Amino acid sequence: MLKDDRQRTGEMPLTRRKLDFLELCLKLKMRKPEEYPSLYPGKKVITVKQYRKMKKEWRLNSKLNRSQIQGLGLYARRDIDPGTFIIEYTGELIRKDMTDARENYYDQIGKGTYMFRLSDEYVIDATIVGGAARYINHNCDPNCVAETVNIEGKDHIIIISNRFIFQGEELCYDYKFDVADDGVTERVACLCRAVNCRKWMN
Repeated sequence: MLKDDRQRTGEMPLTRRKLDFLELCLKLKMRKPEEYPSLYPGKKVITVKQYRKMKKEWRLNSKLNRSQIQGLGLYARRDIDPGTFIIEYTGELIRKDMTDARENYYDQIGKGTYMFRLSDEYVIDATIVGGAARYINHNCDPNCVAETVNIEGKDHIIIISNRFIFQGEELCYDYKFDVADDGVTERVACLCRAVNCRKWMN
C-alpha cells in the first residue's frame, strides 16, 4: 500500500519498532512461548537494581482506564518490550487462614475482593490498600505473566510482559484459578473474549 493510499484510508504508517516486531514474529512463526525463554521470562531473576527501576518507572509503562474486559483495567502507556518488569502487585500481607473472613467482610460491605496468593502461608490482600496492579484483568491469551520473585529475602509478585505489547493495549495475565470439580456450581465466567477463551476462570 502506498503512502497516499494510507492517507486516504486513514491507516497510519508502521513505526520502525513495529516493523521490527512483525519481522520477528515471522521469524519465530509465532511458536509457543516456552520455546523462546529469552523472550518469555518464566522464572526470571530480578535484581535489586531492576526492582528499584520498576518501582520508579511503573507509571511510565502503565495507566488506569476503563477495561474492555470488565470494570477498570491497566493499559500500556507506551510500547513495552518482552521480559519487562512492569509493576508489582502490592497490598496487605495476611495469613492464608484469614482470607475467608476477609472475603465475607468485603461481601457484606459491597466491596470487590482483590487477593493474590503469595505462598502456601501468605496472601496479598489488595482490596483496601493495594496498588494499581490489582486492576489487571484475566485473559486466556495474556500479554503478561505474574511471577513470585525473591528480593533480599522477601517474596514479591511482579507482573512481567511475555511478548511485545503495543501502546494502548490492555495488560492482562492468566489468573490460573484452581479448576472447579464437576459438582461445583459457583463457577466464574471468563469475559476475555480471546480466541482460545476457556469460558470459565475456574
